[in-house]
Amino acid sequence: MKILALACLSFACATAGAEPQPAAPPPVPARRLPPPKGCVARGTPMFEIAHDHEAGAKLGTSSFRIYASGAWQFDSKNADGHDDEPMRGCFAGADLDAIRADVKVDWKTSTAQVHCMAVSPAFTVYKVNGKIVFTQKLCSGVSLDEASEKARADLEARASTVTRATPAPTACEAKGDAKLVLAHKVDGGAKLPTWTYSIYDNGAWTYTASNAVAQNGCFAGADLEAVKKDLDVPWKTTTAKIHCMAYSAAYTEVVVGGKVVYTQRMCNGLSLDAASEAALTDLEGRAPKAQP
Repeated sequence: MKILALACLSFACATAGAEPQPAAPPPVPARRLPPPKGCVARGTPMFEIAHDHEAGAKLGTSSFRIYASGAWQFDSKNADGHDDEPMRGCFAGADLDAIRADVKVDWKTSTAQVHCMAVSPAFTVYKVNGKIVFTQKLCSGVSLDEASEKARADLEARASTVTRATPAPTACEAKGDAKLVLAHKVDGGAKLPTWTYSIYDNGAWTYTASNAVAQNGCFAGADLEAVKKDLDVPWKTTTAKIHCMAYSAAYTEVVVGGKVVYTQRMCNGLSLDAASEAALTDLEGRAPKAQP
């Protein structure tokens, strides 16, 4: 009986071993990873450059926005208020890394105690994550710290490169002390017009007058080269032993590097050397005509 039981057990084991194995479960499909973060203009731009103007001015406007993903958008309007063709693109790699580093600067500003008085309706607003960090406006007296100014210039340049647009003439801004000032003044309370024409190292110029609207602009190319030569003359003067006795309340001061180098006044007996006189004539000829 014991032998039979063992035989049965052996037979059962053999039979069990011969049974077909259950089908293997189908392989788990490979997990599809989500696509990498795309270059999508979503949320608040991490940086924005908005070229704008005061109400009523007939000037073009534009807005260049960069998003966290590297996406950028450029929209503009012409002077008549009509939309130009929008432009879109994407920064990536080293370019995007540099932009992110630019955006992280402190964006600290300082205000000069003395600044020019010229007025322009155009201005540029810079925003970081939707917050205004700097407004660039002619003669506002507000300037960025060195690191922030470098970042701002880099971002403007990158915007210009990808849109093939001409950036605002930030390099030609009346900053700091003027290289040369022609100041037409009057004695006492004489009721005569006065004006000031200032030229800066970078070619920027401003013109303010008591009887006309302020104007500003920028010398470039051959004009800038000619102006630089004018500014470098010696400004030497001589005094005549004899001079006339007529008098006028109006006079013009020539100020170079903050120092008065010549006062042009009726019958004061002072005269400039030939090169300086030629330079003064040229510079006065470049001054804008007063616009009442």
